[in-house]
Amino acid sequence: MSNNNVTFHPAFVAAIRAEAAREEERVKLQAVIGPQTFERVRTIVEQQPAEKRAAFYGTICEATCAGEDFSRVESIEDIGEIYARFIVHRAFGDGRK
Repeated sequence: MSNNNVTFHPAFVAAIRAEAAREEERVKLQAVIGPQTFERVRTIVEQQPAEKRAAFYGTICEATCAGEDFSRVESIEDIGEIYARFIVHRAFGDGRK
């Protein structure tokens, strides 16, 4: 029996945790928006810095669950506009009828 203890560099552990969080957010988003829209969004989000991707997936999922439609996005700017509209509706009430 060996008493060797294996430890990993904190940066490696952080990278693994970040990847797990990103994957969890991706799975949730895909379940909410469906495969076709998810693929469109994924293509855009994966072009962004790696450290921001999980947050993008999470916020898109949150806005989608509140009724926002990401099915026609073509850029990160489109995603930003929809998310900004979601934030305004959440802060000041939903004017949509």
